[in-house]
Amino acid sequence: MTTYTKEELTKAADRVFHNISQLFGYYAWVGKIAPTLASKDEGAQGHLYFVLAQNAVVDGYLINLRRLNEFFSKRPDKSKDEEDDDLRAYHFGFPEIGRFLDPQDMKELHKRIAHSTNRTALVGDVSYEAKQAAELALKHAFQFLEHILRTFYTDGSPESNSMKDACIVLIGLWSSWCKEAEQEKA
Repeated sequence: MTTYTKEELTKAADRVFHNISQLFGYYAWVGKIAPTLASKDEGAQGHLYFVLAQNAVVDGYLINLRRLNEFFSKRPDKSKDEEDDDLRAYHFGFPEIGRFLDPQDMKELHKRIAHSTNRTALVGDVSYEAKQAAELALKHAFQFLEHILRTFYTDGSPESNSMKDACIVLIGLWSSWCKEAEQEKA
């Protein structure tokens, strides 16, 4: 099994937090940024910039969703584990709770985002409920963050305090996203 030093895992924890926080890029775009840009009439070039930025946000969201799904994978069997250099939640002593996406959804992410295939051209775009997927991901992610705050960092250390502050911000963003989604339903 691949093992990492405390220093390596501390650096990796920052990267995992980055992947988690990137899930909020979609919310920021759809709820905050796109509406202000869409109201400006800047012609064809402005529209092109808008579409390019939107596509980058959506693709980035989906890539990070995929990364997090794989991060929570269960430990592989011994023969595969020796060659595995993928960082997983279990490397931090987190319980192996498994992936949060349905295997068919994961296959679609592989086909549409992670690899160059003709899937989108032949079948068309797939509507993916960003908030529902984020909810599944964040359920795992918040449990993981709570775990590393409780067991990985030294309580009161600069790293611990920084991670706690960042988690509070993410929880606030999630709360806002949920409230706005409820208001849209009403």
